[in-house]
Amino acid sequence: MDTTNTIQALQEYGDLVREQMVENLMNNRSFHSGDLARSIVNTVHANSLTAVIEVNAWYGITVEEGIGRKSGKMPPIAPIKNWIKQSGLRPKAGATVEQFAFAIARNIGKYGTNPKPRPFAAPAVQSVKEQRGDLLIENAMGKDIKEDLDVAFKQSAQWQ
Repeated sequence: MDTTNTIQALQEYGDLVREQMVENLMNNRSFHSGDLARSIVNTVHANSLTAVIEVNAWYGITVEEGIGRKSGKMPPIAPIKNWIKQSGLRPKAGATVEQFAFAIARNIGKYGTNPKPRPFAAPAVQSVKEQRGDLLIENAMGKDIKEDLDVAFKQSAQWQ
């Protein structure tokens, strides 16, 4: 059976989910450098008729579920330095970015982190599904089935 319409609908469905995820990141104030948004990828697998939307940034689950870091060990300083620079934060007068990052890392090591969840993925999937996703897929599959039946009927008419 030709599934061209279904595959196109799955691509559109996945793209809609991805766009909604990015919008959710912006709305819940989780959009900082754009790395998380850029890490979201939609891939359609034609052989299994599935769309897979992946969040490839390692910290996506942290944002989605609010998973924190336990106290006891300092995190690496380099990512904190990058975050400071990207945020445009400035250390107190006389302190360097390195010292500021070290102070933050030491504090995280001592107290851990307890971020609140900022779901962006699950609500996006639910929103697209409710708004038009299911209908989009149903219509495309119906069109593929109709086209396949039309071909089958034409072929059977030729044999008679």
